[in-house]
Parts: sequence; structure tokens; C-alpha cells
Amino acid sequence: MIDTIKTGMAAAGHNSRLRGIVWVQGEGDATDGAGFSNAMNYYNNFKLFVSRTRQELSQYHTQLPIITAVMATKKRSFQFPYIAFIRTAQDGIDIPDVVKVDMEGLEFFDQDMGWGPQWTHLSKKGTCALGVNLANAWMESGLQYTY
Repeated sequence: MIDTIKTGMAAAGHNSRLRGIVWVQGEGDATDGAGFSNAMNYYNNFKLFVSRTRQELSQYHTQLPIITAVMATKKRSFQFPYIAFIRTAQDGIDIPDVVKVDMEGLEFFDQDMGWGPQWTHLSKKGTCALGVNLANAWMESGLQYTY
């Protein structure tokens, strides 16, 4: 990710500015494959991610804003058994210039993965709503004016 951003910034030219990044992640840490300890360490891992990302990209922004999603839990616990732990960790994030957007209440596809209906992926309507919510949170934060 860092290399991709740096490549993009170089291609954009010396007058370009990195205003922030959007981070929607958590389901992978909520699976049995990732393990309970990974889910329990989500908060500390996210803090480390923010710190390292900001350090790596400090030449483009001294306090890089990050807009992140808080995972939805409804009808997701069978496929993502630790999703509630991830959500709690995400909801508790209190890092300067990190803006949170809640995914609870967005529309998901109702998919039967062999163990009953679960919500795995956002529907088109849910994806569009998340985009609008992320953009609104960004605009309301005022962080687009920092660099």
C-alpha cells in the first residue's frame, strides 16, 4: 500500500497533496483462521498501523488523516466469529485525526454459505451508502484542510 501511494504521489507531481486515506478492514481479523488472539489485538495493531503509515508517508502529510469503518455485526457472527471484538476495538479507537464511520445498518447481501444466511458483503446500495457516509464524515471533520 505504501509503495502504491508513493508511486501515485510521484506520478501526480510535486504540487500534489495527500489529504488522507480511507481504511475499511476488519473481517479478516474476525475469522477462525486469523485466530482469537489476532482479534483481541486489533486495537493495538490498528494503532501500530496508523503510526507506521503516518511515519512512512510523513513527507506528504505530517499528521495523515485516516477515515476508517467500524464493522457491522448483525448476521455476521457465524462467518466472522470475532466480529464483535473487532467492532468493540474499532469503536474504541481514539487516535487524533482518525475519523470513524459505522457500517451497522447498511445493506448487505443475504448469502447462504452453507450454514444459514449471513451478511458477508455490502450490496450495491450498501456500498454507495458507505461511500456517502465516508465522504460526509470527511467533510464534517474539517481534516481536508490540514496538511
